[in-house]
Amino acid sequence: MKTKFFTFFTALALSAGQLCALQVRIDGINYNLNETDLTAEVGNHQGSSLKDTLIIPASVEYESKTYSVTSIGN
Repeated sequence: MKTKFFTFFTALALSAGQLCALQVRIDGINYNLNETDLTAEVGNHQGSSLKDTLIIPASVEYESKTYSVTSIGN
């Protein structure tokens, strides 16, 4: 019984972070924004026609909130 509760709460905790994520496009770059800790991850650009050098800023602003860019996704 304890194992079931542990598994349930672990899955719940892991999915809670995804509920706070918001996918947006800012200046031609896709980002996954985490509204809880105000961080941003450069998102998936699969199928995109990006051919030039991509300059990733240290932070981005969306709806009057500033997000620190902390990672580059797959």
